[in-house]
Amino acid sequence: MTYQFIDYDPVLHAALDAWRSDDIAEFAMNEGIGSEWRYYIDAPEYQAGVDAFCKVVLLDDMPVAAMIVLCHPEYPVGINPIIVDPARVGQGHCCAILREFAENIEAILPGKRERIRVYIDNENIASVRAFAKAGFACVGEHPDGDGAYYELEV
Repeated sequence: MTYQFIDYDPVLHAALDAWRSDDIAEFAMNEGIGSEWRYYIDAPEYQAGVDAFCKVVLLDDMPVAAMIVLCHPEYPVGINPIIVDPARVGQGHCCAILREFAENIEAILPGKRERIRVYIDNENIASVRAFAKAGFACVGEHPDGDGAYYELEV
């Protein structure tokens, strides 16, 4: 694998909360990956390390992205969000990370996985392009009309 997927550590990876860009603020989160992760681990329907994961993606031991992955056994794996270090945006990392994640999902997450499904805002053109380039296909519009669901079989 080109990338390494490790579990988020709030002390070790605190610098990721400083990643800011217009796209991150508009489409992913306002307060950083740590805050976003706390939302999921504080929610009673998720268990960290069982059906909710926050993965830091490393390239040559340096963080290049972070992603929250939800994987309840009854549903497709969900990614919400994936963020790339703003200093590395536009270099093909998001697409490559998504491909590598899908190809190695059983080594990264526990259990058998069949599909990954994500929701993307229609205005988030960069994400639509990255997920499409990684092999995700649009499988339907969200009822509110503001976004669509994209899936990839693994």
